[in-house]
Amino acid sequence: MTAGAGVYLAACVLLVAAGTAKMRRPAGAQAAIAALLGPRLSVPGTAVRAGGALELLLGTAALTTTSAGPAAAVAACYAVFALFVASSLARGATAGCGCFGQAAGLVPVGRLHLLVNVVLAAAALVVASAGGLDGPATERAAVAMAAAGLAWVIYLVLVPLHLLTAAVREPGR
Repeated sequence: MTAGAGVYLAACVLLVAAGTAKMRRPAGAQAAIAALLGPRLSVPGTAVRAGGALELLLGTAALTTTSAGPAAAVAACYAVFALFVASSLARGATAGCGCFGQAAGLVPVGRLHLLVNVVLAAAALVVASAGGLDGPATERAAVAMAAAGLAWVIYLVLVPLHLLTAAVREPGR
């Protein structure tokens, strides 16, 4: 199996989950984009939903093929996310990330978001550079199952853990 395959597949699962969430509830991503671009440039919910649909399609394509093309596209997608987070941090934006829709709109962008996006982009780049995923289908399926678990852990660290610690710090909220 290609080095970085598990992390790459987790990145694909996260794209599917995040894209689905943005399609259902675009408000979190809209707020994050508005915080970065400023109040004069608003992004309509339909644009966020379209972006979510692209994430969903890309994640699905990358999960169901073994070629390098989707892996390169996943690497580019996470590189763009990393640039978005880095720009938000540099501007001091306090809006939520919007990664997983409305709930994530409550989670401010941070260095952990940046690190996760860079690591996921790097893993996808490693897979793309190796020519895509290799190995038998059963091995890929086993790694994909483990990757789904890793994706869930990444989500828990980025969203609910932050909300839980914020609630503990401010119990009257």
